[in-house]
Amino acid sequence: MNDLKRSKIALNQNIDKTCSTMSILIIGATRGLGASLTRQYAQQGKTVYGTTRSSQGPASPDFPEGLKWLTSVDLMQQEAGDTIASQLRGAGLLDTVVKKLARSASSPVSGDCL
Repeated sequence: MNDLKRSKIALNQNIDKTCSTMSILIIGATRGLGASLTRQYAQQGKTVYGTTRSSQGPASPDFPEGLKWLTSVDLMQQEAGDTIASQLRGAGLLDTVVKKLARSASSPVSGDCL
């Protein structure tokens, strides 16, 4: 086996290892696209931190065990960033942050937004 082939194999093994140990923060993880991404990443064995406005994570069987819920995160509140940061304290570096966009009933979509 030549050196180039050995290097490619080592690189692929390192990428596989890195991708499987990724830590991901998903803001808005309980419904819709955020919930789908949360389930998908968790099932792949990644460390997933998901935010929820509730005071506890969902008790739904739809979410795999091992998810780390960041609770009482309401993005409409000025202290939301501090709430997330305090709950992530000691978690180490995040590899990915996903902030999904949502439309609420209190913010109708107009033609100017499209």
